[in-house]
Amino acid sequence: MKKNILLLLLVGLLLGCGEKKATLKKVKTARIERKNIEDTSLYSGRVFPGDKTQLIAYSNGIAEEVFFKAGDEVKEGDILFKYRSTGIKENEIKLAEVKLELDMVQSELANYEVEKKETGIKNRELEIKALEYEVQKGRDILPILRSEIQSATKVVAMYREFLKEESVSIFELEQKRTELLNKEAQYTSAKMKLELDEQKYNILVLTKDGVEKEIQYKEERLKSKYEALKKDVEIYERALLESREGVRAIKDGILTSFNIQIDERVERLQNIGVLASGDNLVVSIRVPVYGASKIKAGQKVNVKFGDFTGISHYKGEVSRVSNFATESGSKLGIDVEIEILEGDLTLLKPGYRVEVQVLSSEMKEYLLVKRFSVIEENGKKYIYTIEDGKAVKKEIIVGVQGETDYEVLNLIEGTKIILNPFVINDGDIVEEIE
Repeated sequence: MKKNILLLLLVGLLLGCGEKKATLKKVKTARIERKNIEDTSLYSGRVFPGDKTQLIAYSNGIAEEVFFKAGDEVKEGDILFKYRSTGIKENEIKLAEVKLELDMVQSELANYEVEKKETGIKNRELEIKALEYEVQKGRDILPILRSEIQSATKVVAMYREFLKEESVSIFELEQKRTELLNKEAQYTSAKMKLELDEQKYNILVLTKDGVEKEIQYKEERLKSKYEALKKDVEIYERALLESREGVRAIKDGILTSFNIQIDERVERLQNIGVLASGDNLVVSIRVPVYGASKIKAGQKVNVKFGDFTGISHYKGEVSRVSNFATESGSKLGIDVEIEILEGDLTLLKPGYRVEVQVLSSEMKEYLLVKRFSVIEENGKKYIYTIEDGKAVKKEIIVGVQGETDYEVLNLIEGTKIILNPFVINDGDIVEEIE
């Protein structure tokens, strides 16, 4: 009996001790909600000039002096290279020839409206009258030819009877047959000619009103030739200037390519390099092949650049995704270009390194939990829910991962979770606070 009493006292003592150890912990909570999430990818990028201008040599000749190379920074008006003076005379002659031709076309164009238009309409009227005469003549001759064929047919039949009576020879009969065939051929030819003349006549009559359009078309061709010659004059004027003074940079920038060497032969309108300027900037990133399928032209991008003055943020858009995978450092990747649309570009310079966040092209609603409410143990993810006033640890299955959220696949919407999981343990008694 005494043993039983002692046992009960011991159990009560232990229970009393347990109750003292169970402390109340205050926690913040939130419910799992259905929200949008942006599936993002982070990359390191580099800034490049966005405006690239093809440099063209307008004059041909031999390069005598070269003052810059690829990679050099140039100012507008800087002389890139000079020609030997032998090309000056050739450009002077070419310019004089093109100017002369331009003056001739300009004069022809000035007279065209009055002279050519009137002449064209009169010529069309004469063509219609000539065909009208031919059509009438064809219609008149066909009945005559038909009558001659009938007469020739009767003569052939009569000569066949004479041949039976031996009044004529077979030679004379064949001669009459040949005359009949000739008449039939003349009739067929005259009929075909009449049909063609009638068709031409009808077409000319129907298109008489289109004469002005035809003339206008010819006038437009003349104007087009005039404009082309004007451009040629500009080219040869530029060529003459370059042959005298040298080829100059057309604006400030960097020679991303420049391939002229001393004593090199340069042809007229030859591409000689590329001048990149900082008027617009692009960011280049390299995406691993396993992530290339997520990158599409038009996707929105956030760009971040930081230096000792602080952090600058920019908004951009994917402008080009390469169709080819290339190898860099033994790794395959896809080159992607990004156009910066918003932000202070004066803080960025070509060559700077930036952080690029590519946003998913699709926005969907997911059941989300905050990343800071999730704890990771042994490669698994857990959260704490509240059940009957206690913290309950539960493993979660994660789907899409955003920058600040996880999609949770195995809990229902409205489930209450604890936001500060690192201060509690499974089974703790908890109290919610604001």
